[in-house]
Amino acid sequence: MMPDFLTLTGKRALITGSTQGAGAATVALFRDLGAQVLTTARKPADLPDALFVAADLTTPEGCDAVAKAVQDRMGGVDIIVHMLGGSSAPGGGFAALAMRNGRRSWP
Repeated sequence: MMPDFLTLTGKRALITGSTQGAGAATVALFRDLGAQVLTTARKPADLPDALFVAADLTTPEGCDAVAKAVQDRMGGVDIIVHMLGGSSAPGGGFAALAMRNGRRSWP
């Protein structure tokens, strides 16, 4: 049970890349806190149609589809949580980066 002071009631949230793992947990938390949530991923999810739009956000067409869905279904957005993406940087933080041409980069 969440404390009464922690609420997102009346807020509209778009959460990207959130059909599994931390993203799915974020959707559940925002819904528990009272937010109206729309989420997106490339593949269909086991979510009600009202909560999900299938789109590839690496393409202009996918971004357009999500923007249209946000406007049509929620009338806009108050919060965006961008869970989509990843990194090819090695573990180990700053110390794992190599110096190239006077700049830090990963090997």
